[in-house]
Amino acid sequence: MIVVANTAELKSLAAQILAEHAHVKTTADFQALMWVDPETNEVQWCVGYDGFVGKICQMHIVKLGNISLPKQFLWAGFDYPFNQAGMEAVTGVVNSKNVQAMRFDKHLGFAEILRLPSLHDDGGDVVFLKMDKADCKWLKLGKKYEAQLLAA
Repeated sequence: MIVVANTAELKSLAAQILAEHAHVKTTADFQALMWVDPETNEVQWCVGYDGFVGKICQMHIVKLGNISLPKQFLWAGFDYPFNQAGMEAVTGVVNSKNVQAMRFDKHLGFAEILRLPSLHDDGGDVVFLKMDKADCKWLKLGKKYEAQLLAA
């Protein structure tokens, strides 16, 4: 089930997850969603947003559990920045040596826009990725899940 990090406690939990698993240092404008297993109450996925500037923000995604990314959560993860927060694009920053994250982000539809050689941990490249709202295929899932999310 989708859990909106709308309390200090939930925001802190999401920030901790992103810090531990994606080395994210959140900013004051941090927002987050989590996918929680309703039976075990364990967080399976976490997506965070910060660095809101103009019509763009940074997006961070972490997988904690063994389940595939639920399509409902995938839709909600992109609905928030694009439709609720009014962003026209989202960005991500990845270490080029994190092959799994690079593959995952490109599968989601992010495109590489800039690479800074050897400036990430362990000599990896800092890779900047971006997705424009107009190119986000996941928003099309909205009709199916929008009513469920709004009811939550």
